[in-house]
Amino acid sequence: MRKTIVIGVGNILFYDEGTGVYAAAYLKANYTFSPDIDIIDGGTLGVRLSEYFLEYDEVIICDTVSIDDDAGSVYILDDDALSGLGTTAQSVHEIEVTQMIETCKMFGECAEVTVIGMVPEDIEPIAFGLSQRVQEAFPRMIESMIVTLGNKGISIDKKEEVTALSALMTEYANPAAARE
Repeated sequence: MRKTIVIGVGNILFYDEGTGVYAAAYLKANYTFSPDIDIIDGGTLGVRLSEYFLEYDEVIICDTVSIDDDAGSVYILDDDALSGLGTTAQSVHEIEVTQMIETCKMFGECAEVTVIGMVPEDIEPIAFGLSQRVQEAFPRMIESMIVTLGNKGISIDKKEEVTALSALMTEYANPAAARE
């Protein structure tokens, strides 16, 4: 059985830059999987995530992507396509993810990597949450994640009680208030 992990990457302190982190959290909160998969918040760990690329057979990264397209556009990229974006990367973690894939390939045992990325509207302000445009497109990113997992032979079921994206953003912005 192939081991699969979904890693949400990004920095929730810079608005839309946190899209991948929120997407992974949303998937974990609202769905069950068979066989089980791991879902983690990879934040801005960059090359420190390389152990997952060597330990797992399938790595799905949720992130923003620096592609010249409308904000909210969703892309599904394999690791070869991501390598081609290295020159347009706008954030440190985008560069680190690309470098990590290339480094792991040198070891010869790199996982199959798929990146599900959304074009951000704004990653400049220091602010929690997501822009309105990215929030509106967020269901497309989740659907892309579900389709990708399904194509890898993973069954997905939606939980009866659904956690809204807004609740997840509140929890990340103020964990103490979210528990009250």
